[in-house]
Amino acid sequence: MKTSSIEKDLFKSKVSFEPNAAMIGISCDDWYCHKAGMSRDEICSTMQEKKYDIVPMVNDNGKVTSYFTLNENKVAEINSTEITESDTIYYLTHIKDVIWLMNLNQRSHYFLANYENKEIIGLISLSNLNCREFSLYLFSMLALVEKELSNLITTDEALAIEYLENKFMDEGGRKQLESIKNRLSDDRAKEIEND
Repeated sequence: MKTSSIEKDLFKSKVSFEPNAAMIGISCDDWYCHKAGMSRDEICSTMQEKKYDIVPMVNDNGKVTSYFTLNENKVAEINSTEITESDTIYYLTHIKDVIWLMNLNQRSHYFLANYENKEIIGLISLSNLNCREFSLYLFSMLALVEKELSNLITTDEALAIEYLENKFMDEGGRKQLESIKNRLSDDRAKEIEND
């Protein structure tokens, strides 16, 4: 019995989950936003009640060009801010890059844009990182680290040291590797080494 080429490909395919900002964030079709006719008081009370940090404002043309934030003291006052290009990222940006940008720029959110027509189509904020998809991504990354660590642990000591020497190129890594080598040497001298 032979498998077809489609079946054979499925046996060889690897599961890979690489989430992007749109997969983790919220679409403009699903978010709470300010629309014509809504009062600032209504927006403010909803933001406080639902603990929203950001509420996009939809203008008369149906476009999002600014957003509300609660003031720094989280009291019943909201501030309106115009959206600039630095407030947006491409909606298909990989989640690793989103987190890197948030950390680099000390930001808690980005508006997601389709750069074809520069239209804002969604939002991603730190609170979105509590979703199931991001948890699955983190779990898969941790599982990969655990697998690589177990491979390193079961490797011959000389090969493991050589591997680490090739990986640790920065000053901190080299110091840590020297510490590991010294610890192994000390344990060997005291006859308390483990496998």
